Amino acid sequence: MNKTSFFIQTVLLCAAALNAGLSFADEAQDKTELTAVANERIFIPTTSARENVPVTFESRYVTGVCDMALWIDDKLSAIFLPDETLTLNLEPGKHNLRLTYAPIPANDEDRKKMEEEKGKYCMKEKPQETGFLREIELQAGQPEKFNLRINHGYLFRISKFENETQKEGAQTEEPLKQ
Repeated sequence: MNKTSFFIQTVLLCAAALNAGLSFADEAQDKTELTAVANERIFIPTTSARENVPVTFESRYVTGVCDMALWIDDKLSAIFLPDETLTLNLEPGKHNLRLTYAPIPANDEDRKKMEEEKGKYCMKEKPQETGFLREIELQAGQPEKFNLRINHGYLFRISKFENETQKEGAQTEEPLKQ
């Protein structure tokens, strides 16, 4: 009985320590400072004279090596690296968001550098035809916030933050409209 009690206590102590460690890792990831997407990787205007909806995109929880390209209504909008943020002013209504591989550089030197740094798998000839597709509908006066990510398995996801305190949805592989 004494050995069984010791074993149960040890297992519970290990489980508590593991749970605390995982919680700390998630908290540290949530507090990662986001940087702005570099101007040379933004391909659409970020401001508008019209009354548009501010939509914020963040690239948190990225574990894949490939750069991510965000296409809005079939137009390349921006290329994201991990832990970046960008706010765009989009017209109210329906929009198609596609998250996929960054386009291959046209310059041979840049192409070779990308292949060395990211690997051949990140180099797709027509990235705008692959990746994760999500349709959204924006309402005037209702700002939106989305998380963009790629994992080690090269799966792309666009997850909506329902509010500032919800971070779980951005980490899960929730089924979304494709």
